[in-house]
Amino acid sequence: MIDAVVGVQIKSNTNLLLTKDSYIRAIPNNSRQYSIIKIINSNNVTIVGGNLIGDRAEHQGTQGEWGMGISIKGANNVIVKEVVSRDNWGDGFYISDGSKNIDFCSVTADGNRRQGMSIISGDNIAVIDSVFKNTNGTKPEAGIDIEPDQGDSVRGVRITGSKFLNNLGPGVMSYVAPGNRKASIDNIIIEDNIMMKNGAGGGVVFNTSNVKIISNIFVENERAAINFGQETKNGIIERNVIYRKKSGGREILDSGNNSIVGNYFR
Repeated sequence: MIDAVVGVQIKSNTNLLLTKDSYIRAIPNNSRQYSIIKIINSNNVTIVGGNLIGDRAEHQGTQGEWGMGISIKGANNVIVKEVVSRDNWGDGFYISDGSKNIDFCSVTADGNRRQGMSIISGDNIAVIDSVFKNTNGTKPEAGIDIEPDQGDSVRGVRITGSKFLNNLGPGVMSYVAPGNRKASIDNIIIEDNIMMKNGAGGGVVFNTSNVKIISNIFVENERAAINFGQETKNGIIERNVIYRKKSGGREILDSGNNSIVGNYFR
C-alpha cells in the first residue's frame, strides 16, 4: 500500500523488477493528483512487471483528473515492460516535460478514469504489443491521447501491435486544441493495431502533421473508424481493414489534406 501523493520515486540508473503477481496499491486519498510511481528527471530506468492499482473506486475527493499509475517527466531512456496499470483516478501512464526515448512494451492500461496513456510532450516514444481498454469516467476517455499543452511538442511516436478495446472515447487521439499555435504534434505512426468498439472512433486526429495510420484493423467503432479533422496535413491512411458498424456508413472522414489509399471495407 503506497501513499500515492508522495509516490515511489525512481532515481537514475535503476531497474525495478516485479513479479507478475506483485501488487502496488494506492492508499485512497482525496488529492486532485497523484502518481504511484514517479520517474522525474531520471535517466536509464527500467521497470518490468507488476500491477499498479489506483484508488478510483475508493477515491475520497471529487476534484481533479490527474491520479496516475506511472508518471514520466523530463526523463530519458526509460523502458516500461509487462506492467499493468489500472483503476487510476486519472491515467494509467503519463509522459511529459520533454521526455525522450521512452519505450512501453507489453503493458496494459485497464479501467482508468481519464486515459489509458497521455503523451503531453516528448520525443521518440514507442508503444509496442500493449493493451488499452475500458477507459471511462472523464473526457477524453481515450486509450492513448497525444495532446500537448501550450508551448509543448510531441515528436516521433510509434504505436504498433497493440489493442484498443471498449474505450468510451477514441482508441488513439492526436489533438492540438484550436488556437493553440504554440503546441505541435509531428510524425506519428499507428500501425498493425486492433481498434474495437471504441466510443468516439478508432483513430481521431486534429491539427497534426505527418500521421500515418497503416495496416490496422478497425471493428465496430462508433462515429467513424478514422477521423482526420481540419488542419491535419501530410497524413496517410493506407491498407487498413475496416469492419463497418452500419452498412453504408462513412468510416473514414478527412477534413484536412491527407492521402487515403488502399483501405478495405467489410
